[in-house]
Amino acid sequence: MSQIRIDAFRSKFKELKIDSALITNPYDVFYLSGFTGMDGDGYLIITEKKAFIITDSRYTVQAKEQCPEYTLKLFGGPKLDKVSKLVATLGIKKMGVQDEALSFAQYQNFKKAFEGVKFSSMGNTLTMMRMIKDEDEIEIIKKACVCAWQSYEAILPLVKAGNREVDVAAQLELEMRKRGASKVSFDTILASGPRSAMPHGAASERVIKAGEPVTIDFGALYQGYCSDQTRTPFAPGRRNKQLVEIYKIVEEAHDQAIAKFKPGMTGIEVDKIARDVITKAGYGKEFGHGLGHGVGVEIHELPNVNKRGTIPLTKGMVFSIEPGIYVEGLGGVRIEDLGVVTDSGLEIITGKSK
Repeated sequence: MSQIRIDAFRSKFKELKIDSALITNPYDVFYLSGFTGMDGDGYLIITEKKAFIITDSRYTVQAKEQCPEYTLKLFGGPKLDKVSKLVATLGIKKMGVQDEALSFAQYQNFKKAFEGVKFSSMGNTLTMMRMIKDEDEIEIIKKACVCAWQSYEAILPLVKAGNREVDVAAQLELEMRKRGASKVSFDTILASGPRSAMPHGAASERVIKAGEPVTIDFGALYQGYCSDQTRTPFAPGRRNKQLVEIYKIVEEAHDQAIAKFKPGMTGIEVDKIARDVITKAGYGKEFGHGLGHGVGVEIHELPNVNKRGTIPLTKGMVFSIEPGIYVEGLGGVRIEDLGVVTDSGLEIITGKSK
């Protein structure tokens, strides 16, 4: 699979007016090579005919196993010295770089080390490539979703009065690891009662009370790909009528966005479907974030499914649908699922039950 991606990436060289590319973003290093070393411990250099992975001796065996399409170059001292010597040996003149993955200091060091090489920004070339998932990627994301959903079902009985948010979140993360996740795909969000009005409320030591909504946003990283899902169960007990009504509104917005989706719509159009439902119900100001985002090797990637989402949503894209209403001092509700665009619509790949 890596060779197919390498060739697809090389096909962009003429348009980018480069003869090579230096890949430093860890997500793109993984996408193009399969290398899973620690962030920043592996760089790729891809020319029109050759491909190299540059890392250190800690990853010798790993790089050989994971990146058979690449020639391995090890460095013992400063990595930049090894990279610059290789570039000089290859006679590279116009190198594409990932400006969004370089600090200003790194860029300055690169300019000094790479004599005679002209750098050119590759912009969002690779993020656009990653936006369309192939069948293998979709299958892995589905497995990540199953891992996360089964873990959520396992901890749902803990969502009750007397338990601390942090304890429930910790058990959820443990369950995902037990089911094959290498780690969580983002810090678990778990916020109960009035704290559920915080869209990104990290789990705290607060004790859940009877009848409260508990917003749980969770995801598993499985074989390099993320899942993302949110549910807002209520702890057993008497529920606040306004929050129950808010739940129904969010559920309708979520379901309408999925039911009315058609391939080719933009993120702006899908966002509007859900936003109109919430606005009509009188909670437009309480839905402050976008409807969704792409999910893949990164938890947030293209396409945007919000007011800035101008890209048509086409087959192979995977993104979230996650409307929410958050009322300060009262609480909030979010319902989120992941979908993959098919020829006819949006296939939901996360756990169905709400």
